[in-house]
Amino acid sequence: MAVIIGATRQVRECARQGMIPWPHLWASTRPFGTPFAPILLKWALTCIIILALPFGDAFNFLVDLRSYPDSMYLFLMVVGIYYLRYQRKRNGLPPAPFQAWHSALILSATVCLFILIMPWFPPEEADVNFWYATYCVVGIGLFVAMALYYIFWIKLLPTWGKYQIRTETLVNDRDGSVTHKLKKVKNTDVEEWDRMHDEAGNLTIDASAIGEVAHDHLIRRVRVRDATVVNYDAEGKA
Repeated sequence: MAVIIGATRQVRECARQGMIPWPHLWASTRPFGTPFAPILLKWALTCIIILALPFGDAFNFLVDLRSYPDSMYLFLMVVGIYYLRYQRKRNGLPPAPFQAWHSALILSATVCLFILIMPWFPPEEADVNFWYATYCVVGIGLFVAMALYYIFWIKLLPTWGKYQIRTETLVNDRDGSVTHKLKKVKNTDVEEWDRMHDEAGNLTIDASAIGEVAHDHLIRRVRVRDATVVNYDAEGKA
């Protein structure tokens, strides 16, 4: 249950950030108040692995392969949490209302480092008939491939195509879920786009001024620009 809950929420969050196709589908919590599409995907993949893979090296390799990139992801997530906290403090923002305990984060990072380092030491008896650390190399290769894909998609293609990637925030009027859609904005239109949207992709003008959204149940989130500067230190002392 813990794996299902964690993995499906990861898929939902990737969708909310616009990183996978059809974000509104994966981020939606209809009809049961939970991300049904990611749970269905996780269930289908689990059934395929259990029923389709033969018992032996192939099954053991896939189980091992799942653990290594997952530990890399969790370790980088802990690093990212501390980076975000540093950025909030640097920009004079107050701490987030909810924060994970330092002890929990440090323990999680330590466990992940143990899982990432120990497989490189030769075991007395391997669970596969080929090189024991094959899944480690494949896991690292998957991360490298994803990094190269990101650079190609977000950096190189916009440079070659003379456009920039901008975020548009959308709200599902059926369940209230918020998603972000990555849009290609031509270099000649970037200034106009930035004038009409804030950094989070919210509209700063009337939504009717820029046309309709492709899906009827999705609406653009509008946020009025507020030039008021808040002194968070003073607010906290008040």
